[in-house]
Amino acid sequence: MCVLHTTFDLLAEGFQVFLPVDASRAVTTLDHDIAFAPVEKAGAILTTCNSPVRMGRRGEPSKFKQISALVQERMKIVTPV
Repeated sequence: MCVLHTTFDLLAEGFQVFLPVDASRAVTTLDHDIAFAPVEKAGAILTTCNSPVRMGRRGEPSKFKQISALVQERMKIVTPV
């Protein structure tokens, strides 16, 4: 729930929020899925960790490769909800 409160706070301050849903956990899959509906309705953009990495590809290619490697390594140890 900390992610949700932070997201609402950032939206209230006028930030555009991209929320990587695969980077958060909940007790059950249902809790995880339902929790994001209110923040999406409030204006947050639901995404995955990989999406910002792909967007970064247009910037500095060396940075993209570094970030991509970190995400790929992390995905090996993260288990789905």
